[in-house]
Amino acid sequence: MKLTKEEIKILKHSLGLDRAEKIYRNYYAIGEVALAIIELEHLVELGLMVKKRDPYNDFGGMIYHVTAKGKKIIMIMEAKDE
Repeated sequence: MKLTKEEIKILKHSLGLDRAEKIYRNYYAIGEVALAIIELEHLVELGLMVKKRDPYNDFGGMIYHVTAKGKKIIMIMEAKDE
């Protein structure tokens, strides 16, 4: 599966791997308008993320979560980088 650099960045950020060595979170929250919406929706189409309405945002915000498949792909990529 070929992912763009931005999609990989989104997955890592969602899991906290852009700041830590181990997963400590699993979400990517966006407001009504987001620059990364195309990448996020592509990750949903690939089955690497799921989305739901943000219950704390009355203005159309969404929360994306990395799926088990998405976590597995990122962990494989991380292992290759070592």
